[in-house]
Amino acid sequence: MHHTEGGLGVLIFVSELERYVEILADRGVAEQIPNETWALIVQRFTQKVGQGEVDVGFDQCLQAVGAELSAKFPITAAKNELPNHLVLI
Repeated sequence: MHHTEGGLGVLIFVSELERYVEILADRGVAEQIPNETWALIVQRFTQKVGQGEVDVGFDQCLQAVGAELSAKFPITAAKNELPNHLVLI
């Protein structure tokens, strides 16, 4: 995640069992979007996970993260340096 051009990677970690969510932002993102923004998104997601609505929480989280990123980092090229996929452990 931390090897992207401009340091623009974002990782969303979710533990459904522990009802834990964390958003890890690379340096370029962290310089533009404050931790309080991520904390609010995490709070909403964690609430949905606690209500058993993980899929709804994930969708809302992805939409919110996408909105924050697109506002600060509009798409300027088709290049995507990181895969966009879900990893289940």
